Amino acid sequence: MDKAGWTDVWHMIVAIVARQPPFLAILMVLGAVFVAVMALEGLRTSLLAIRRAHRGAPSAMAEKPVALAAPAPAVNRRSPDFPQPAADHPAPSDAGIRRRCRAA
Repeated sequence: MDKAGWTDVWHMIVAIVARQPPFLAILMVLGAVFVAVMALEGLRTSLLAIRRAHRGAPSAMAEKPVALAAPAPAVNRRSPDFPQPAADHPAPSDAGIRRRCRAA
């Protein structure tokens, strides 16, 4: 086998796959197809990235950044201006929550 060509390699691969049970043969073929598709996808994305890099910066990236709004001032929750909870609806206590959970 000094001068084996691609056809000889192909025939050897087909002979090896043909000796396997059908389930393994199907898995081998699907694995080979998956590897080929992933290799083509990697080549495509690499070439696409190279193409985009050589095209230059998009015009949206070249615009000046927009200034952000100033943060809201801190609120003192104890000040009289801050709305307080209504007196007729007190905050629930742990005992009341436990009582309602047992009743349900």
